[in-house]
Amino acid sequence: MSAMNPEQLEYKTCVYDALEPRRKKVAIVGFSPSTLDLAPFDDQSWEIWGENQLYRFIPRATRWFEMHEDPLADQVPGTDYAKWMRECPMPLYMIRHNPDYPNSIEYPIEPLAAHFGEYFASSVSYMIALAIAEGMEEIGVWGVDMIHESEYGYQKPACEYLLGYAKGKGIKVHVPAESALLKPYGRTGWRYGYHPMPFDQWEAVLADRRNGITAKIAAAAEEHARWRGAQEEMAYWASVHEREKRGAALAGQRPVKGT
Repeated sequence: MSAMNPEQLEYKTCVYDALEPRRKKVAIVGFSPSTLDLAPFDDQSWEIWGENQLYRFIPRATRWFEMHEDPLADQVPGTDYAKWMRECPMPLYMIRHNPDYPNSIEYPIEPLAAHFGEYFASSVSYMIALAIAEGMEEIGVWGVDMIHESEYGYQKPACEYLLGYAKGKGIKVHVPAESALLKPYGRTGWRYGYHPMPFDQWEAVLADRRNGITAKIAAAAEEHARWRGAQEEMAYWASVHEREKRGAALAGQRPVKGT
């Protein structure tokens, strides 16, 4: 796929960064604190692409991405995201152009989907695809781990697919060692079949501890049942004693002391 021509719009100078001169390296940044601060913010040879309300945490950006049907649905309390987007001084990629946000650009989804396939599961995947299409020579991803079990579970593979695509085209891909991207089980250098499964030993420890706890719970339940029976027997003899105190003639066995 040849590089696409940039959108023919007259961009304002970004308060963080300038779109011109065009660069061939792009840093795609997300919210994960594990690697966000490692992004090359101080290196002007890199474009910086941000997303959503990340503007609160990074020093500069070249382009912005807000790829949600309702951009304000998850607005951080105490912020005015709509005002920020109205005043956004850089290209703002959205699902469609919104006249309320002057610098908004409709993301070119159709040509990108036709080329890469319908495999876009997050804002980051849209960003990587556009970087490839524009002919970037280096693509780095910082502040992106996608290790949580929730929505990141289906987002991570799409990002890894596109990063692999970029690498296959000869694009230099930068993923920090601290990131879980492009690493099976989050481990750098682990090879299936050549190395032990990285969590087998830990899982064995967990299983042993789980079995021990289960056995103790069963023993405690049995002990609880025994004392519950003793409590019920005590209540019975207490009721017998109360009736005798009221004059009832109740002949019968008395409880044995200490039982």
